Amino acid sequence: MTLCRKCYQPAHLFLCPRCTEQLRENLDQLAWFVERLDETVTRQDTLTLGSIGQSSEEPMPFNLTASSLAHSARNTITTWVRTVCEHHGIEFGPVRVVSLDFIGPLPDSRWRRLPRRYTPTLPDMCEWLAEHVQAIALTPGAEECADEMEQLREQIIKAINRNERRFAGPCPTIKGHNQRGEQIHCDEMLYAEADEQFVECPRCKSKIDVDKNRLRSAVNRDLMPEAKLLEILESLGEKVPRVKLYEWIRTKRLHIRGWIHAGRIVNTRIRRGDPRVFSLSQARQLRWKDEAERDASRLSLPRGTTAQGTTPTRK
Repeated sequence: MTLCRKCYQPAHLFLCPRCTEQLRENLDQLAWFVERLDETVTRQDTLTLGSIGQSSEEPMPFNLTASSLAHSARNTITTWVRTVCEHHGIEFGPVRVVSLDFIGPLPDSRWRRLPRRYTPTLPDMCEWLAEHVQAIALTPGAEECADEMEQLREQIIKAINRNERRFAGPCPTIKGHNQRGEQIHCDEMLYAEADEQFVECPRCKSKIDVDKNRLRSAVNRDLMPEAKLLEILESLGEKVPRVKLYEWIRTKRLHIRGWIHAGRIVNTRIRRGDPRVFSLSQARQLRWKDEAERDASRLSLPRGTTAQGTTPTRK
């Protein structure tokens, strides 16, 4: 057991589970952001502030600030792809792709056929890094990668969000079912203007309630099976003994919020082996409440009295 190089919480790798998961989320979002940044560089983005009172002077064909940021992003991302490959002896390859001559339906909308003259792109590199966050967490300097990707994400958001768009969660629209009968969701990352109540998914054109979808996304991140719950609590410095956790469950202080089936959280158990999920925030509140009650009990005891209510005898 060592300490996370980023947040200094207990960890088995250079990054703790929480920082590793945060890095994965940043990389997943960067895969989308770098494409939007390219649109901003060439002024193809539609985030304009209107044309009333606009100068008749011809605008520059590209955005110098965004262009400089795009160059920096390419250097940062390609450097970390090369570092991970060299340190672990692995090769880069785009994720969720099949050959051009593949016959049959693709697993879901995230998959694609690889063109014959494939050239790696920044979104592909971000997706590859997101798939290899455990390898990054095993790489010396992993905390630098986490910091740089977080900073890069914030810089790109500032560059493209002239109207201060906000993250609205992945699109929840069900597009179909795979061969195993599992639901296939759109999962396009959605962003809305600060005052927008609904947003249209650019991929499937569904109309999505921004606040409800953001809440649904937050709840899904909060729910996890007990093994993951114990791991996250320990990484937060709020370790709960396994016996205590099961006591909360047995006494129904910690409620079962659903089950994981086919990769999705559902309200009812469908199969016997489906793992149940619990709320991380509720578990943290229970731990805090138990500690507060224990501290209050100690303070209210008469002098020389133990927590069991007896006065120790002097031998």
